[in-house]
Amino acid sequence: MDTGRMVRRIWFNGANGDESKYPKEHHHMVTLKEFYGDHDEDWILLVDSKTGKEIERHNAKYIASIEWV
Repeated sequence: MDTGRMVRRIWFNGANGDESKYPKEHHHMVTLKEFYGDHDEDWILLVDSKTGKEIERHNAKYIASIEWV
């Protein structure tokens, strides 16, 4: 997964079936790859579009499906 790729929606396997999450107004989701010395981790970040601050982060290995922009 490349850093900076825009995401429209993500799905999780929830206790009550699949659950989806998508950005609300003035937010966007983007991918991030971080290197931890011996391995990489892929993340989906929810970011405030006005301030650029990260609101939440989801590890991609726990995501069932990704819809790209």
